[in-house]
Amino acid sequence: MFKPFEYTTLHSTQKEAKRLLSQHSGPFYVWAAHQTAGVGRQGRQWHSQPGNLAVTYVVPATKPISILPLLLANCLYDVLEPHVPGQNLQVKWPNDILLNHKKVAGVLIDVVDDHVLIGIGANLSHHPENVSYPATSLRAEVSKTPDVNPFRETLTEALVVCLARWQASDIDHLSQIEIYNARLAFLDQEITFNWGDQKVSGTLLGVSEFGTLVLETDEGIKTFASGDITIG
Repeated sequence: MFKPFEYTTLHSTQKEAKRLLSQHSGPFYVWAAHQTAGVGRQGRQWHSQPGNLAVTYVVPATKPISILPLLLANCLYDVLEPHVPGQNLQVKWPNDILLNHKKVAGVLIDVVDDHVLIGIGANLSHHPENVSYPATSLRAEVSKTPDVNPFRETLTEALVVCLARWQASDIDHLSQIEIYNARLAFLDQEITFNWGDQKVSGTLLGVSEFGTLVLETDEGIKTFASGDITIG
């Protein structure tokens, strides 16, 4: 399904995918063995050394993308889970993956013209220190670390199925929300939610059928479509 564009080193797979879109239509993917200036959600730097996964998938935006962040988080979780038996694997809204309460992988979604760019990073062998949210890697948490190439192949195969179902509208929406909520970090806990320069505290109740975060606050139930969760 995906035409491969593979590099030894790139500044950013997401930026290279945007450049390639002027010459190619999706589906294709951009992979780099070493990404030197990757970008995560809200413009944050995403560190990716050799041995980690840094890849961007590009597909036509043929369907609404509201369910896509949760769908992709579930897909990435499913690919990671066999590699971390007995460990605490969770989803941090909207599409980060936590391993033993530290970030191990994440998804970045951009829409460019009539295409969706799906950037996926996973800390397989290395993880950064001194970052805003604690990070880890599979190597730091479990004894066996998958090689990046077969891991990427497995992820690509899973995404082919996932995205084909999304494009065909063959998704059990409520079932995906239920699965996501069962994996959700900080459920029923007090959190602080940040969006823009505003903050609100409350109890995380889960994710709604629309993919929005549901928070019980002193002023009642509030829902949020974008922002960040912090604890304490």
